[in-house]
Amino acid sequence: MKVIDMLDRIAKGEEVKFKIMETGEVLNLTKDMHLFSITYNEPVEWFIDEEWLNYEVEIIEEDKKIEKLKILPENEYYSNAVLYGKINEIIDKINEVE
Repeated sequence: MKVIDMLDRIAKGEEVKFKIMETGEVLNLTKDMHLFSITYNEPVEWFIDEEWLNYEVEIIEEDKKIEKLKILPENEYYSNAVLYGKINEIIDKINEVE
């Protein structure tokens, strides 16, 4: 999706979090057109020019689910699979509530 298409979503009243593909920066654009960098944790001043309108962006959908831990293969130095399993059980319970 291009920035210009994303701005159309804002005009319809949506708040959009997006990633600029050229730079990898994640930004949040509010309904009142305030831009905030999630990547650098700061407000951003921005100017719209022709080049910027055609940048490709990826819309980031909010996923409120907590991601499970990935259990690494056990070896003589690492054997926390039981602990990770219990933590993942807790995560499952939390995700059921939401």
